[in-house]
Amino acid sequence: MLQQPALPRICVIGDFLVKGGWKIGPRINTEYELLLFPQASDTVFLLDRQPYELNEPCVLLIPPRVTHEFRSSSGRHLRHLFIHFDHTPESLQDPIRDIPAFVPVSRTVIAEKMFTHILCLADQQPPRWKERACASLYLLLEELASLNQEQEPREQDSAAHQSRQIEQAIEYMNARLDEEIAIKDIAAHVGWTHEYFTRTFTSHMSVPPQQYILQRRIERACELLVTENWSVKEIAYSIGFQSEPYFCRVFRKMKGVTASRYREINDDPNVKNLYLAVKHDQHLSHRQNTYYFA
Repeated sequence: MLQQPALPRICVIGDFLVKGGWKIGPRINTEYELLLFPQASDTVFLLDRQPYELNEPCVLLIPPRVTHEFRSSSGRHLRHLFIHFDHTPESLQDPIRDIPAFVPVSRTVIAEKMFTHILCLADQQPPRWKERACASLYLLLEELASLNQEQEPREQDSAAHQSRQIEQAIEYMNARLDEEIAIKDIAAHVGWTHEYFTRTFTSHMSVPPQQYILQRRIERACELLVTENWSVKEIAYSIGFQSEPYFCRVFRKMKGVTASRYREINDDPNVKNLYLAVKHDQHLSHRQNTYYFA
C-alpha cells in the first residue's frame, strides 16, 4: 500500500496590492512562504544576502528561519500572492527539497492558476476547503520541484538563454508603452527573427507579444486612473493608444467596466492613503488585500 505524502499545513493566504516603493524586512519567518509575483518589477529580493531581481513574473520560496527582505523603488503598485505554510519533509523525495528560491513563471503555466484556485477555496470555503487547499499546495510544490529536475544541463542553458532574451524583450516593451511598438523591432532588439520571436514569446508568456503589450498598457491605465487626475483621453494617449474610442473598447473588454467606472469604483481617498493600494482587478475569484487564515 502506497504511503500518503505528508501534506503542508497552510497558515495564511493572501493576494495583496501594495503601493510602489514598498520595503519589507529584513525579517525571518518561522514557516515556509511561497510567493507569486505575476508582473515584472524593479523589486530586489534578498534571501540570506543573495539578491534576486524580480524583473520577470516569478515564484519565490522562502524557507523558515532564513533572513530575507524586499526592496522596490518604483512608484507603481505591486501585486503579490502569498501562502505561509508549515511543512516537515519526511523523506529525501519530498518535493520541497528540490525547489529553488527563484522560479520564472515562464517555465510553468499552472503556478498562477494553482495560487488562484487555493485563494478561491479560502474565499468561498466549500466543504473540506482547508484539506483541499493543502492538497493543491502540495501539487503546486511538486510542479515547481519537477521544473528543477526535468531538464538536462544543455537544455537548462538553452532555456536560460531564451528567458534572458524574453526579459530583454519585456524591458523593451515596458520602456516604450507610450510609443508605437512594432513586433519586428522587438525581435531585432533581441536578435531573433519576427517569426521565431513571436513563437517563443507566446510559448513563454502564454499570450502573443501584441496581446501582452495591450495587457501592460491597460494595467498602466488602471494605475493612472486611480493615481492621476488626467482625463480618460489623456491617459489613453499617454500609454500609446492613438484613439480614445479604441482604448475604451479594449479597456472594457479586459476589465468588464468602462475606464470612468473603474475610476469611480477605486477612487476612495481613504484607501489611497493606506500602505495597501486600491483593488486592481474587478474580476478575481477572491478578494484582494484580505488575509485568509486556514
